[in-house]
Amino acid sequence: MEFAMKPSAHTHTTVERDGVVILDSKHGLVFALNPIGALIWEGIEKSQSKEDLVRKLTSRFPEVAPSRLVQDLDCFLRTLADKNLIAL
Repeated sequence: MEFAMKPSAHTHTTVERDGVVILDSKHGLVFALNPIGALIWEGIEKSQSKEDLVRKLTSRFPEVAPSRLVQDLDCFLRTLADKNLIAL
C-alpha cells in the first residue's frame, strides 16, 4: 500500500493564475510551481498517494507514457522532499 505525502508544516501556499507559490517560512524561501507542479501539489495537499498522483497525471496527459510520468513524478517529489517542502 502506498503512503500519502503531505506538505511540511512550515509551508504556506498561494494559488496563482499560472501555478502555485510556496513560502517556506522556516527557511525564508519562496518556490514557484508551474501548472503541472500545481496539480501535483494539490494532490499532496489532499494527502493523495503517489499512485493516486500517477493516475491523475495519466488521465490528464494520456499522450505521455506512464513510465515517463512515474519517472518525472519521482524526480519532482524527490526535489520537494530535498527542499523540505513535503514530508514523506
